[in-house]
Amino acid sequence: MPSAAQFRRNNCRDDRRRRLLADEFVGAGSKTVSGGSDGMAIEHRSQNYGDAEFFDEQPRLFELIPRRLWKIGLAGFLGLAAVVGLLWLHGWTPIVSQPKGLAAFDLAAKGSLANWFIAVGLLASAVAAVAVYSIRRYKIDDYNGHYRIWLWVAMCCTLLSADLSTGLHEGLQLAMIHVTGTPLVGDGWVWWLLPYFFLLGAVGSRLAVDMWPARLSLSAFAAAVACCALGVANRAGWLGDAAIQQVLVEAGAKMTGVVFLLLATTLHARYVLMDAEGLLPRREPKPKKAPADETREPAATSSGSGAPSSQPWLYADPPHTAPQQPAYQAPKPAASPAPSAKPALAFGAPSSSSSSAHKSSLPDASSVNRKLTKQEKKALKDRLLRERLQREGKWK
Repeated sequence: MPSAAQFRRNNCRDDRRRRLLADEFVGAGSKTVSGGSDGMAIEHRSQNYGDAEFFDEQPRLFELIPRRLWKIGLAGFLGLAAVVGLLWLHGWTPIVSQPKGLAAFDLAAKGSLANWFIAVGLLASAVAAVAVYSIRRYKIDDYNGHYRIWLWVAMCCTLLSADLSTGLHEGLQLAMIHVTGTPLVGDGWVWWLLPYFFLLGAVGSRLAVDMWPARLSLSAFAAAVACCALGVANRAGWLGDAAIQQVLVEAGAKMTGVVFLLLATTLHARYVLMDAEGLLPRREPKPKKAPADETREPAATSSGSGAPSSQPWLYADPPHTAPQQPAYQAPKPAASPAPSAKPALAFGAPSSSSSSAHKSSLPDASSVNRKLTKQEKKALKDRLLRERLQREGKWK
């Protein structure tokens, strides 16, 4: 009696089942695996995942963007509530004063919850910026590639998060003081503020231009910039000298600014997603202004009812007629001058006798359709010279 393995190997349905399974994984890939018992090679995208059709069913990055404004507003409210809670915990002196345990609520410490909150908010803003980039790069009228600014936003947010966790700005501050030999202002915090100011100022100004159509996200971004300016003013000592006040203002400004930055990037991600899906109202192009010389105010009513017309009249040029062709007429022969006994002029003007002799042989220029001979050209030249001298009164 044949064994179970031999029975399965000799069963004709086994090859058919293998072929059916292999047909489901046929794709456009370059890798091949052996198919049924006949050794047929089957092409597919991956050796272990076939065509990987499950990618089409997985949520993409832009599908994680909230579409409801109340969800984004609720997230912003919770973020601001967390900021208020951390500030209140810092003011709880019995907890903060303990050397161990709950010292993470101290806003001045590097490993506090406030720094962790800011770092997470910056990373979330970087993810939202990448989501905006993944949609904005398909905009059809962005010929100059302005969508690349969102990659710069993501890199700046990641840099700030890493700086907050590791203290890179302090190393830059000490290096510049060592190289230049001067701290400039205070303990030298201006040395790391200047490069951050130029970098973030350039990226932020270009980001505000790209956010201009979405006024809601632009307002949130303006609030984030205002919070950052408040933190810089507090660091410069313009808001007071009390230590507890400086710590609260600086930490509160940082955390609030990060909350508004995350709101701005999320709101703009929602805006570009709805714009790509055609859910935003279309904006009609502004009509072009007509030139001033083409508009005329109506001097009278255009209708017989007597009511004045509200629309301005347009000036229309009258129909142009074809220009009349000039009528060419043969010149009248000039009267021959009276014979004179005076000799010809010194510069070679012909005498009256010679001119009258050539006059009969001089053809009419309007009736001649051939090339003039040398004698006719000479006679015509003498005639024109004589007429000119007569007009000037030099010929007698």
